[in-house]
Amino acid sequence: MSESKDEELYLDKDGKPAPLYKNDEEVGQTKGLRIGVPWFLGAIVVIALLTSFTPLYSILMHITPDSWQGALLSPIYRNIHLSEDTQKFDAPMEIPLPAPGTLPVLGFDTGICFSFYSTISNPDPSYISANQLKAAKAGKVIAEIIAIGMHDKYEYKVQSTTYAETIDRDNKIMSVICQKFGRAYATTPKKIKALYIRPIQPFTAEKTVWKSIKHLYDDYSSPLELNAGSPQPTLLGN
Repeated sequence: MSESKDEELYLDKDGKPAPLYKNDEEVGQTKGLRIGVPWFLGAIVVIALLTSFTPLYSILMHITPDSWQGALLSPIYRNIHLSEDTQKFDAPMEIPLPAPGTLPVLGFDTGICFSFYSTISNPDPSYISANQLKAAKAGKVIAEIIAIGMHDKYEYKVQSTTYAETIDRDNKIMSVICQKFGRAYATTPKKIKALYIRPIQPFTAEKTVWKSIKHLYDDYSSPLELNAGSPQPTLLGN
């Protein structure tokens, strides 16, 4: 009996007998740790890959209500209303900025968006002409827009144009034209302190919004500028 017992023991560094095998409780804890850590790290890797190489981020942004976006996603998404009422743009002007008098720029996918109850298939000239909508869909600007950096005081052209159609809360179809920083500049300001606009042709926006998105994956949605080397825009005149 003593020989059998001795076979199950060995001497540790202090010369004391120690069991050759760990008890069941210790083995269970070790297995749990080994399984938990790889699963946790794997989940992080999968989420990072999905947000980096798929449109998952944009899909989540689309289905998340604006109120939630504002509360939960402010580090990566801002949606600031410049005008919630119908506003006519028919002459050069400085767009008033809400308090605190600056607008955030989280990345190149940032700019001003105009909404219209007018679409290419069903235009309403009281808002904007069909030709202007078609031009925007082709990537052409509907206005010359300049943003002034808060700290560098640089004049940035906001001219990377996108066109989309959506449905409002009353199930009415709207077109949305956005002009963004795009990739014309190697870097963008953190904030802007002034926003100037000169419409190519007059238009009336149902709603005007400043949208800023921190880009987490690259789908090349903002077109490259052909001459992206240090453009020097001129401040809009009268």
